[in-house]
Order: sequence, then C-alpha cells, then structure tokens
Amino acid sequence: MNMSCRAVQLLYTHVQCIYVFFYFFFNDTATTEIYTLSLHDALPIFELLGTATLNVTGNINMNVSIADKARILMTGGASTLNLDGNINLSSAGTLSSSSISTVNINGSSAQALAMGSGLVYNHIILDNLSGITLGAAITSLNVTGNITVKTGITFNNGGFSIAGISTDTFFVKTGAIFRLTGVSSMSNGFTH
Repeated sequence: MNMSCRAVQLLYTHVQCIYVFFYFFFNDTATTEIYTLSLHDALPIFELLGTATLNVTGNINMNVSIADKARILMTGGASTLNLDGNINLSSAGTLSSSSISTVNINGSSAQALAMGSGLVYNHIILDNLSGITLGAAITSLNVTGNITVKTGITFNNGGFSIAGISTDTFFVKTGAIFRLTGVSSMSNGFTH
C-alpha cells in the first residue's frame, strides 16, 4: 500500500485510496513547448483555451483503451497545435477542435496525418518539406474546416479518400504536390 492510501486510511477507515485526476489547460496567448505528449490514465486531458499555442516537437501518444481517458481539447477558441511528430493511438483517444482552431503538421522528417473516429480537426495546415502521408480516410466528420497544403510540400493521400463539405476548402498552393495513390479519386465535397 502506498503512502497516500495509508494516510487516507488513518482518517477514514472505509476509504481504500484517493485517485488523483490530472487536468492541464492553457488559457493564454503564451506558447508552450513539449517534446512528447503522452496521454494515459494518469494524465488524461490536455486543453488549449483562447489563443494558446502548443508546440509538440515529438509525438502525441494516446495510450488508453477508452477515448475519454486521452483527450486533447482545442474547443475554447483560436488555439494552435504545431506537431513535429505523429499522433499515435494505441486504440482510442480524442482530439476535439473549435471552429477556429488549427493543427499545423510541420515536422522536419516525414509525417503521417492520423485520422480516426475520435480525432476531429478543424483547420489543418500541411507544412513539412519531407512529406506528409494520410493515415486513414478524411470525412466531414473528422475534418470540419479547411485543409491547406503549403508551397513546396508533398501530400500523399495514402490511397485513402478525402471528403469534406462545400463550405470548406481543400487548397493545394502553387508549388505543392498532392499525390493520389491507390484507386482513390480527387478530394470531393470541398471547395477547390
């Protein structure tokens, strides 16, 4: 039995242990730097509020079996997540974005753009000179805003479909490459 449980037993003989819930949030215009963000049962929620910016220079690892136990919340404003690595899901995880938040995929080595039922991006900016490959299909449910492929960037759809809604834009800037592989077709639903 660890010390925190033992202290609680002295005060309340019927209590076995105190569970500590960690919740990190940033509500500022400040920029926060993190090498690797690992979300798991002991550190389940990371929230960006207002115009906060989070720079993750490594990966975001979501190591849980229940999506609500690994969450990145960008729902409180025009926050920005700059990701130099990848989002790795063990089996579940949640990314929630507001209608004005942005995720920049901007590493220095090749990256995969993770998609999944619990990952909901708003605006995505693809800005990695080493290239970015889509990890699963994009739907209007997991990307609710614009996708921009910046000049000089190669974006490979990985053979997956890309579908959005007509109020959003799939924009491949001059000098960028959008590579279609497999039996997929050009992105649909978006304004081009």
